[in-house]
Amino acid sequence: MKKRTINVLVLIFILCLSLIVTSCSATTTSKKEGETTKTGESSAVATDNKEPVTIVTLHSEGTVPAENASIILEVRKRTGINWSPILVGPGELENKLNTMIASGNLPDIFSFDQTKGELYVENGVLLELDDLLEKYGQEVLKNVKDYLGQGLNAGGVTWGIPAPAGYPSVLAIRTDWLKNLNLEMPTDLDSFYNVMKAFTYNDPDQDGKDDTIGLANCIKYYPSMYSNLFGAFGIPIGRPIIVDGKVTTSMKHPNYLKAIEYFRKLYNEGLMEPDFATIPNMSCLEKLWNGTYGAIDFAPTGTTNNWIGRYTEDPKPTFDFTIIKGEDGVGGTIRTYSTTYKGIAKSCKHPEEAMKLLNYLSSVEGDELLYLGIEGKHFKWVDKEEGKFEYLPPYDVSATHRADGAFIFWPLFSRVDDNTEIRTLNSLTRKGLELCRQNFLEDAFIFGVPQIAKELGSTLYDIEIEALANLIVTTGDVKAEYESYIQRWMDEGGEVWEQQATEIYKKENPGKLD
Repeated sequence: MKKRTINVLVLIFILCLSLIVTSCSATTTSKKEGETTKTGESSAVATDNKEPVTIVTLHSEGTVPAENASIILEVRKRTGINWSPILVGPGELENKLNTMIASGNLPDIFSFDQTKGELYVENGVLLELDDLLEKYGQEVLKNVKDYLGQGLNAGGVTWGIPAPAGYPSVLAIRTDWLKNLNLEMPTDLDSFYNVMKAFTYNDPDQDGKDDTIGLANCIKYYPSMYSNLFGAFGIPIGRPIIVDGKVTTSMKHPNYLKAIEYFRKLYNEGLMEPDFATIPNMSCLEKLWNGTYGAIDFAPTGTTNNWIGRYTEDPKPTFDFTIIKGEDGVGGTIRTYSTTYKGIAKSCKHPEEAMKLLNYLSSVEGDELLYLGIEGKHFKWVDKEEGKFEYLPPYDVSATHRADGAFIFWPLFSRVDDNTEIRTLNSLTRKGLELCRQNFLEDAFIFGVPQIAKELGSTLYDIEIEALANLIVTTGDVKAEYESYIQRWMDEGGEVWEQQATEIYKKENPGKLD
């Protein structure tokens, strides 16, 4: 009830804004404190005097930068635009945006998700971007061209620029343990099973103790921690699929029970985390960092990059990545999608300048500036081609770096697939990400949210998780229990979800199910 009330209030705010935007004689509060201007006039200092136009952007960040943060000043210098970012605390972005909508004083550039974006489009809050992108947004177009027509923009009009998707998951195997046991990197289900058995029972760390487990596993990381082994059965676990012409749950994949049987084999022989259904997610990761596990299905940015300092063994463990193929040669990982966008408010007085700012900050140079800072002041390149750099004192302290405006504004503008964060990952991690991209499984992902899902919340998702955990550990009739979960999923909203999801899929993918 609380969530529905909030949505109604947001709709009222948007309707109020629509009246403000369409009223030619209305006045609005300027982006500069204490000034008001007629709608259609500049909200910055008069452009007749060729003073820079002000463009306001909205961000969620815990760090408040210094008053004259170097990054803000540098962006203004490079673009000739009076960039004026507004920051709110983590978790406060939506409330702040709602308040600004209600007051009729939106930021010029802000982020939103698919659901809010649909509401904003319906009520005239967002500006169409196609002409602006063509004239002033070539850097943006080059970067997101493969994603621009999806989701909110599937109808042929660009309302939002897609943000980067989350990092995908790939199987990482301890290569030092492979070497100790004279084993090759597994590439199929049989060799993976053999390696997991050896990692569990053949003392791979050579410490003389029975203290290792083959596969890290935690149900709280569903579906990513299951993606590659289910992928060997052709199943994009946790993603919608098409069965009999309908979009439905991946539980209905014809190979689902085969994948369950494989996990049951690993579980019953002790080759995976025995407490996978109850272990806290951090406890699972700590066991990896402490040298218990020999394999993990996780984003490579964690396994071989961010966690390097967390591994406690000396020498540090070494990893490499693999794709496990099934009997028919199928294998891969689930694709990650972004349902978040950045857009320009229809009330923006200088949309051309807003797009120019977006274009610069979404360029390679702008992305680097926001993420790392000013070269020679905040950082220096050690090997730019390899993505190796060093922060310079005093900005080698994260708090100082952020206080001067570095990184904190980057998430809103970050590039897709080749942003500075990706370019500065180590080469092994970048190799893992590329392996994912080359082996994404086909699915029937939908960007829109079925109405029944909004009403039910996580009900159907929770059934999927419960089914997976119980089917792996049950001592009963696996097939009968599986069928009961499918029926429960259908009865508790799945049947309606299929109908609504299929309609959304058809709308977002014209001709695919005709």
